[in-house]
Amino acid sequence: MKHLDILETQQTVMLVDDEIANLEQLNNWLEKDYRIIGVMRGETTLEEAADYQPDLILLDTQMPHSDGYEICRQLKNDARCKHIPVILMGHMENKKTPVKSSLGLDLGAVDYLNKPFNRAIVKARVRNHLSLQRKNRLLETAMKMDSTTLMPNHDAFEETLETEWARCMRSEALISTIIIDIDMFRHYNDHYGHSAGNDCLSKIGNTLATCSKRPGDFVAHYNDKVFAAILTDTDHDGALQLAEVYKQSIENLHIPHAYSGTTDHVTVSIGVGTVSPTTTMDTSAKMLMDASYDFLHQAENNGYNRIIGKQL
Repeated sequence: MKHLDILETQQTVMLVDDEIANLEQLNNWLEKDYRIIGVMRGETTLEEAADYQPDLILLDTQMPHSDGYEICRQLKNDARCKHIPVILMGHMENKKTPVKSSLGLDLGAVDYLNKPFNRAIVKARVRNHLSLQRKNRLLETAMKMDSTTLMPNHDAFEETLETEWARCMRSEALISTIIIDIDMFRHYNDHYGHSAGNDCLSKIGNTLATCSKRPGDFVAHYNDKVFAAILTDTDHDGALQLAEVYKQSIENLHIPHAYSGTTDHVTVSIGVGTVSPTTTMDTSAKMLMDASYDFLHQAENNGYNRIIGKQL
């Protein structure tokens, strides 16, 4: 499903140029095939790119208040943006201000576009680099996909948590992590077999993904019998409500588990932690995950099949 989403989703091109005529020209040529984001202030490019996560950036090298090469360097040195290909734009034939080709390539740019623009060349180069970017994303997605549940795996979760933590720190928004552990799953595997165990994991993973309605909610198969979710821009009560939906939906699957020691079907225990990350608080994504795991262990120690959480 993730592979299909990448193939069907319209790709995004960010245009960075202080001249409105250039933005309008490029937009007119590209808007039919791609989603276009225009940026006229070079100094905002890094944060705009981090927020929008475009598939390609076309970056002017010669803006009055911003050096395009420095912006390219910042993009390639930032964990949030370093994967985004950058095409530099400038007057390559202008002897007074020539585009420094080797410098741009050394900084990580993938190509150059000469001004004044040639429509056929612009469209071809944008198309080629976006095609390569799509193939790279498909490969990266496959590497971050759990083969049993076809969900994002541990690495994908950690990467997403880092990105969302940074975003919530900038906006001073709340972020929650939800840890979902299948109760007595070792006994389930021992008595029903690993094939049945994998089928159980797949059913639970699909249910959790279905319960997460908001585009910003992220749920993954974290490891073994543990699933985990990231929620942003929702308060702790909202996180607890979704955790309850997770718990009840899994119970409603009525997957037989005669060896759980508590019920005759598969249940889960859940820990929920919520925090507002700020530069003035000694908080970290690891601290949030540790706290959520502590709440999960409390839920298990109190008899399983329950939710415990707290806003930190």
